[in-house]
Amino acid sequence: MFMKGREGFTILEVLIVLGIIAIIGSIAVPVVGGVIKQANATKILTEMRQVQSATIQYVLIEGKDKSLTIDDLKNEELLNPKIDSNIILKEYNKRLYVVYDLDEPDIKYFKKVDKEINTEVEGRPSIFIDF
Repeated sequence: MFMKGREGFTILEVLIVLGIIAIIGSIAVPVVGGVIKQANATKILTEMRQVQSATIQYVLIEGKDKSLTIDDLKNEELLNPKIDSNIILKEYNKRLYVVYDLDEPDIKYFKKVDKEINTEVEGRPSIFIDF
């Protein structure tokens, strides 16, 4: 604290600064992690909505929805070829859904963006396609 004619910091001053940095870091890291997960969920949900829209367009044009896949939508150029490979079309209880087939990010991040998203299909984030 007192320099006594020498240049530089004392060990105590360095330790205090390191302690403050550690406290700030322990607060910031979880916040940033949550923001990243939220952004990822938003991106995935946007792509799921694109699949939903493309599926409805395909069915209106082609008049069929049986055994429809994401690749069919890409081949018809109704869907961006770079769409997340974990987004699938799945028939469940005789209804067609767009499903995100991974556990992360948690469903709570999807619900923050869209409260209507459900987990009807095996607990996964899913969107019902209504024809």
